[in-house]
Amino acid sequence: FGSCAGLADCKRVDLMIQAAERIQNEYRFAIIVVGNEFYGRKLQKMANEMGVTEFVYCGATEDVRPFISLIDVGFILSDSSETISFAAREMLAMGKPLLSSSFSGLKENVNDGFNGLLTKPGSVDEIEAAMRRFLEMSKTKLESLSVNARQFAQEKFDYKNQIENHMLLYEKCLNKNN
Repeated sequence: FGSCAGLADCKRVDLMIQAAERIQNEYRFAIIVVGNEFYGRKLQKMANEMGVTEFVYCGATEDVRPFISLIDVGFILSDSSETISFAAREMLAMGKPLLSSSFSGLKENVNDGFNGLLTKPGSVDEIEAAMRRFLEMSKTKLESLSVNARQFAQEKFDYKNQIENHMLLYEKCLNKNN
C-alpha cells in the first residue's frame, strides 16, 4: 500500500497505521508514503510507537512516478479538505487501484469493487476490512482492478475529455441564460 497524497493530519494516514496494527501479524505487507517531512516523521514515530514495522516514510519528492511504480494499491483516506485529488488520479493513471474514503470528491475517483474500494471517512474498521480484502485478493483479481484503474483514468481524466466536458458545461450554462 502506498500514498503520495500528502501527509497532513486531514489525510488520515494515521488510520492506515491503526488498521495495519490490527492485521500486521496475519498478513505480509508494507505501507510506504511520500510527502512533507514534518508530517512524515510524525507518522513514522507513531507507527514505531505502535510497533507497526511495515510503515515506511520515504521522504518528499517532486516526481511521484518512481514511487507509485513500487506499490500495488494506493490509498487516500481524507476526511476533510479534499476535492478531487490529483494524487488519486496519478495513481489510477499508473494502474494502481485505490483504497479511498468516500469523502467529498474522492468518491468520484473510485467505482467500489471496479477500480478500488471505498470506505466511510474516519472508519478504521472499514479500512481494516478493505486492507484485508486487498490482501486476500487473488493475483488475477488485483490485476483486473489495476487494468480497470488505468482504463478509468484514461476515460475520465484525459485532458481532451476534460476540455470537452468543460466546453459542454459552459455551453449549457450560456444556453440557459438565453
